[in-house]
Amino acid sequence: MSGGAVSAGAGGSNKIRPIGIFIWSIAACFFLYEFFLRTFFGSLEPQIIKSLHLNAETFSVLGSCYYLTYGLMQIPVGIIIDRFGVKATMVVATALCGTSALLFAAADSFTMGLASRLLMGFGSSFAFIALLVIAREWFPKKNFGLFAGLSQFIGTLGPILAGGPLVLLLTRGHVDWRTIITALGLFGFVITIMSLLFVRGRKPDNPDALRLLPAKLGVWASVRLLLRNRQAWFVALYSALIYTSIATLGAIWGTRVLIAKGLTQETAGDAISILWIGYTFGYLTGCDIPQIL
Repeated sequence: MSGGAVSAGAGGSNKIRPIGIFIWSIAACFFLYEFFLRTFFGSLEPQIIKSLHLNAETFSVLGSCYYLTYGLMQIPVGIIIDRFGVKATMVVATALCGTSALLFAAADSFTMGLASRLLMGFGSSFAFIALLVIAREWFPKKNFGLFAGLSQFIGTLGPILAGGPLVLLLTRGHVDWRTIITALGLFGFVITIMSLLFVRGRKPDNPDALRLLPAKLGVWASVRLLLRNRQAWFVALYSALIYTSIATLGAIWGTRVLIAKGLTQETAGDAISILWIGYTFGYLTGCDIPQIL
């Protein structure tokens, strides 16, 4: 990520290796898991409001506070992964996600729900960057765009499952929402164990080819330079305006809006899943489709 020691062939070997696919799959599973944590909240809105004694205002705060820590961590995340490595970072981050889910499942008040959602956003903020770092280290440069797109594809399976399938399990399976989120928290620790046992950075193929790339600018100098770039602001504004509506409806208020329109919670959950399916195919268009085929 930042300046440091890299091989002359940084970006992975010239071929895709099974071990690289396996390690990337663990990180992709973490990203899917994080995306599920991000979006289950809206699907379970009626149950959560009742159980935590919330109103529309406090529910909105709980929905948005996840994005507060998630967004604020996006710059430090890259620095932390560069400093401590992707393995240690994923172990801690997945453990935090699992812990936060267990705390939310046990929450009986707004305060406890707020604390768990803030922690959830903090742990989740590491998922996508860690996944990109693994793709950079284990796959050829020419395939980076492909695996970045596939990473988003796998990740968006999380909110698809957090829509219709989750509500179906709740309504027809007669499973309490707290039981579901508890199981979700325990699954986070499964990913923690997998990360601890199997995730590692890739060693250079040829140590003799190692060369140092000193950073020309410090982190904050680079950030200031970026903030002065008009094109960066245009891209950020465009992305924010598009994603805000998707996140608001797909992760927080979509279920309530559709129920208010006369749909059942189950049908509303299906509609939310369809929203994320569209989002998924949008990302697939960014992949190198010929390489997939």
